[in-house]
Amino acid sequence: MPHDRLERLPELRRLNMLVARHWIGVNDVFSYRKELYSGDTMNEIHLALADNGGDLQAAVDRIAATVHQVETEFDETTAKLRATPAGTDTGLLTYLDALEAMIAGNLEWSYLTPRYSGPGHTWTGHRDTTVILTPTRTLYLPHTHTTPQTRMATNHH
Repeated sequence: MPHDRLERLPELRRLNMLVARHWIGVNDVFSYRKELYSGDTMNEIHLALADNGGDLQAAVDRIAATVHQVETEFDETTAKLRATPAGTDTGLLTYLDALEAMIAGNLEWSYLTPRYSGPGHTWTGHRDTTVILTPTRTLYLPHTHTTPQTRMATNHH
């Protein structure tokens, strides 16, 4: 398929938007502690708190639900696109693989980086955790049982 025809595929525009939306949601969840304690209010969680009367868990759950919806739509859209005649184009397949890697890489980097979790942060690999926000660190305390969502609490001390 000619390159210019691939660029006009509406699915690609949508996938690019979904990647950007995923990055924003993930970034805002992981960067919230740093931004909270530095006075930065340009964060989706901060906006959700204003909408819901200050319930931090509800705000985080809302952003997490959006991120999960984006992941689902991204997976469905890439699967449909791969099943079309355009899905045989090696350039398109490489691009779709790159978009998937960008989503996964941003999420993994967000877990691993001390940029948002504080100096000395080392991610343990646990995703089912209670998250405690302190002025200097984000703490991830593993649950002893499986729950469907991560809990987030703030500690202003």
